[in-house]
Order: sequence, then structure tokens, then C-alpha cells
Amino acid sequence: MSRFDRANKVRPLGIIFTLVMLVGAISGNLYFLFAGMALAGVLGTFLLCERCSRIYLHKPLRWLLTGQGDGICVKCEHRN
Repeated sequence: MSRFDRANKVRPLGIIFTLVMLVGAISGNLYFLFAGMALAGVLGTFLLCERCSRIYLHKPLRWLLTGQGDGICVKCEHRN
């Protein structure tokens, strides 16, 4: 299983953590804001390229919301 396939499996969790961040930011609750940021950051490690260790998607937010993406690194063109 490729790294991009694993990232697609945890994409719904990323959406939930992003919503937790938004609720925390809108309501002013710093606990929700920082908890959502930390958990989304942990899930973001699924989007790091295996070769160059950079986020390999050109538009990660579009991937998060729509699931679009091909899993090819923008910088080194490695297939993840």
C-alpha cells in the first residue's frame, strides 16, 4: 500500500480535526484550537514524501476537502 493510499484512509479524520480547529478559532477556545492543530499535524505526516520529506501535494487543502490528488511529489516527482 502506498503512502498516498494510507493518507486517503485517514482523510475523514483530517476533516474532523480541521473542523475542531475552526470551532476553536471561532469560539475562542484555545484547547480546541491547539488540539485540532496538533492532531492535524500528526495526520499531516502521511502527506510527507518518502524521498525528500516535504509535503508532496501541491494543494493539500483541496485534497482534504475533495480527495483530489495523484500522490506524486511536486518537488522531486517521486510517486508516494
